[in-house]
Amino acid sequence: MADNLQITGDLTCPYLGLLLDPATSLTYPSAESYCHNTQPPAVPRLDHQIVYCLTKGYSLCKVFQAEPNQRMPEDLARKVRSKRRIKFSPYYLAILFILIILILIGVFSHPKSNTEEGALSLISPQAPTGTAILALNQVTQEKVNLLASGTQTPLPTPSLFPTPPPTETPVEIREGHFLEKPFGKDYCFVVHQVISGESLLFLANQTNTTPDVIKAINYHLIVPIWIDSIIILPIDLMDVDELPAFEAYQVTESNLTLQQVAVRFTTNLDDLVYYNDIAAEETLIIGEWLIIPRARDQQIIG
Repeated sequence: MADNLQITGDLTCPYLGLLLDPATSLTYPSAESYCHNTQPPAVPRLDHQIVYCLTKGYSLCKVFQAEPNQRMPEDLARKVRSKRRIKFSPYYLAILFILIILILIGVFSHPKSNTEEGALSLISPQAPTGTAILALNQVTQEKVNLLASGTQTPLPTPSLFPTPPPTETPVEIREGHFLEKPFGKDYCFVVHQVISGESLLFLANQTNTTPDVIKAINYHLIVPIWIDSIIILPIDLMDVDELPAFEAYQVTESNLTLQQVAVRFTTNLDDLVYYNDIAAEETLIIGEWLIIPRARDQQIIG
């Protein structure tokens, strides 16, 4: 994954570009980068851009290998929350108005049936009124006798809507926060291992931030950075006034949760859950990385 940060113009996917300027592409993962091999053009996920679109491995991308003018696969498209207003066109309002009129006509045009007349017609449609009344009295008397003897057995009422079998809820399996894998909701971070030739300015250009921002959010950062050292990189972040500093921590124990990590590092559990985007009671994965919130008034070592 470290190779993905060595991004040059020659290594960028030829289909990646701005929405209104496909010939111009950015050298860092961004929501402004669109894939023009799909129809309509769509923004790939930021982690997919880091792994494929902005590296020499773009030829392995399944969108690159697919036929042009197809839709972006849902698992690769960047999810964007949008609020849509429900629009009622005159066409749908006219259909609704016609349906209401038809329902009203059906209700008021249906003749009201009299219960007694219905019962008489079932007994003898052609019989005179007196005979029908006599037959009805005989039927009623038979029902009374059955009730008095206690031999009447109620019939079960059939169900028009049988109870469907319970549906099993699929269980989502969380992917761990490993090196070079972006994570976070409101803020996006990457835990990166420095390789030869990298500097703070180089890494800042690749993640659309500044060296000062990287220094501010890394707790006890050693400058200049060393090869193989671990550093936290923010993506598309220019203002850190409301953020703490962070310390990278790798999980090496089984059955560990953020609740236990918060106690161990004496840090706020809610902040730990918020910045890592992991539930407090969820079991952590061995080998994944966490960012521990720290006070940002520490001196940079170097």
